[in-house]
Amino acid sequence: MIAAGLAALVATVPAPAVPVVRVPTMPRYALTLRWSPARATLSGSERITFRNNGATPLSAVWLRYWPNGWHPVGTTHGATGCTRPRAWLRVTGGGTLGKRAASCTAFRVDLAAPVTPGGETTIGVTFATRVPHADDRFGTSGAITFLGNAVPVLAVRDDRGWQLPAYSAYGESFFTVAASWDARIALPAGVTLASTGAGTRHRGVWHVKATNARDFALAVGNLQVDTSTVDGVRVRVLTPRGTAIGIRRHVAAWTRTALQTYAARWGPYGAAELDVVTGAFTAFGGMEYPEVVFTDPFEQPVVHEVAHQWFYRIVGNDQWTDPWLDESFASYAERLVAPGATCSTPSVPALARLSDSMAVFDARPAAYYAVVYLGGACALETLERGLGKQAFSAFLRRWVVDHRFGIATTADFIAAVRVTAPSSFSVDGWLADSRLPTG
Repeated sequence: MIAAGLAALVATVPAPAVPVVRVPTMPRYALTLRWSPARATLSGSERITFRNNGATPLSAVWLRYWPNGWHPVGTTHGATGCTRPRAWLRVTGGGTLGKRAASCTAFRVDLAAPVTPGGETTIGVTFATRVPHADDRFGTSGAITFLGNAVPVLAVRDDRGWQLPAYSAYGESFFTVAASWDARIALPAGVTLASTGAGTRHRGVWHVKATNARDFALAVGNLQVDTSTVDGVRVRVLTPRGTAIGIRRHVAAWTRTALQTYAARWGPYGAAELDVVTGAFTAFGGMEYPEVVFTDPFEQPVVHEVAHQWFYRIVGNDQWTDPWLDESFASYAERLVAPGATCSTPSVPALARLSDSMAVFDARPAAYYAVVYLGGACALETLERGLGKQAFSAFLRRWVVDHRFGIATTADFIAAVRVTAPSSFSVDGWLADSRLPTG
């Protein structure tokens, strides 16, 4: 995501314990969706199959269904929570609906029978959500309805327990594991689809499949599509009808250049298609999802969101606990394609720790951009100078390989730096300047 904000003093919080992902592992989602423009409603059903990779029987899981928590950036209104929900969920098989949490963005499913370690089960749900008129990653803006985080996904349990943070309007709360998706999406005539995965349309129904996707997002509307190919990846640029051909060509060119640049450095994109949907956002510049991004039609947000296909989609992280692991890395990556502000100081601004969570940055959002986006990118550039450009490029390529479609943590990254850095480079000094844990 591209955020906005300036500096404000903020307290820090202790670094979290190192999490180990336990549940679930490689879920399989069979999804049926229907979009009703007249009712501004997305509804559907879902069958979710998953394995218990924990050491003890599993009697319940949590689903994250985010629309009840949504509110516009810069406001405190809009979230409906449990009192006036805009989203509803019902369990239809494999268990019963239990308690709700996190302002009805988390729904517990008590399983029909405990799942033994290594065992597998399937649950079924139906759901629906009303979509607001909003210039945001979830909302209808002009000719486009953006449906980010609009379908239920399994929450993650690690050594800290089930991770059920609040919705973050400034950043992301979305901690999920890579999964496979088989989706059928019914759309009215004249409505075009952009989504995670790739597929075909037959008689008003899109059939879309994706593998190794942490989430499933879509955008629908009266859109024109420009298609091109780079290194075997189909690039679809979707814009409101009437968008100038020059803008469309620029967006496509920036996307292809970013894909080529990042793949050459860090390994293959690893999917058949990337959809780039341009809007006219004011609160932020763009938002990343697996294989589909929402972005303003400018170079910097386009290449930033494409970079997230490596740092979030491929190398996953807990976006609430470790926001820098995707945003700082995407901000560093974008400068390889679209050079921006130079780093005038080797240190991260003393507004917050780079390793702080969204609990800190949501309370002090002005520090979010300065610390995570600018400061984090500069910290990585400083590390690049310390290791040398070639060595750092090789280091990041290995980082992507080692964590491909897995979950990375701040502790993982620090450990990798300590193993890689030459004796002439002070890792502890870099960590201190970067406001990362030294212990």
